[in-house]
Amino acid sequence: MNMLKLLFLLGVVVIVGACKDDDRDDTVLNMSDITGKLWYNNRWVGDKYSTTKEDVLQVLKFEKNGKLVSMDYSGRVESNVGDWTNKGNEITLTYNEGVEEIWDVMHSGGDYITVVVNEGERRYGLEPDYLQNLTADAYLVNEYTVGNSYRTHWGVDVRGNNNIREAALLLSSDVVVTLENHGYYWTESSSEYVDFDSQPRDVRFYVKLGKDNYVKLTDHIYGQNIPYRNVAEFELNASNKMGETTLTVSWNPFPDPSIYYRVEIYNGNMDPMNPYFVSLPQSSRSELKISPNTKGEVNRMKDLKSGDKYTVRLVSIFYEPGTDVLNDEYGYANIQAVTYVTKAQVWE
Repeated sequence: MNMLKLLFLLGVVVIVGACKDDDRDDTVLNMSDITGKLWYNNRWVGDKYSTTKEDVLQVLKFEKNGKLVSMDYSGRVESNVGDWTNKGNEITLTYNEGVEEIWDVMHSGGDYITVVVNEGERRYGLEPDYLQNLTADAYLVNEYTVGNSYRTHWGVDVRGNNNIREAALLLSSDVVVTLENHGYYWTESSSEYVDFDSQPRDVRFYVKLGKDNYVKLTDHIYGQNIPYRNVAEFELNASNKMGETTLTVSWNPFPDPSIYYRVEIYNGNMDPMNPYFVSLPQSSRSELKISPNTKGEVNRMKDLKSGDKYTVRLVSIFYEPGTDVLNDEYGYANIQAVTYVTKAQVWE
């Protein structure tokens, strides 16, 4: 066989192979296209503040071992929620609570699934670009107000997306906490504090992304809280020696080793948009030495000059159950409760 004929035959094989891929019948389910991927179904129906409709973002994964995984997208936490089996174009999802759901797969491929469930159509795809790195967390905030009176209320942190246009915490259809923009994150307004009633509950978030993308997320608030203590019991102290660039912050930790600490340094007006320093979570310690070279989420310590007023805030943090605090990329979005203590200082 001469070279010309060989090249011609190879070309025919390549063309035939390409046509076969392009003409794949997507009405025939191939589970190898489905397993091992996170599948997203944005069930938004246009009702901003509903808390009863099935309109929250659903994220599922079919593991190859037959396990069904769901992601709590608000904190990017994956958990096993049941099992799945497959026969022909039918996938049966059996949830841990005993509920069974049958998917009749109409069309599927490497990045899409169209199914009929309970006579309704659903479309699943890979992670939409408009979500970016969005997270949404609701938690308990304990703080001392003027006169060191103590109160607990809902706290919120929505971040990870530069295109957020609106956001709200939905405690119920009647209790909606609109959030305000603080640059890289959104949180509750000081005029919209809602006291916590000590009962665990599921909450929802409404978020508008860009011009025409909307999503609802869920989060669970557990009943546990950081124990109360008098503000003086924290023994918060901060000092630096004149002419030196190292600040030593010390405190009296709680006996519970599962409570972590974050040290934050702000200007005298406590401007949340421009911290001098925000530490990484600290475990089982009572002191942190902070210099311009200390690793943290933010470090602008070199900007502090002699005579500058600054505020130290110690944040005691209790995380949601199962959070790998030091290794979880999204640990900041899985907080259960925080306690804030502040102290005003002057840089020597």
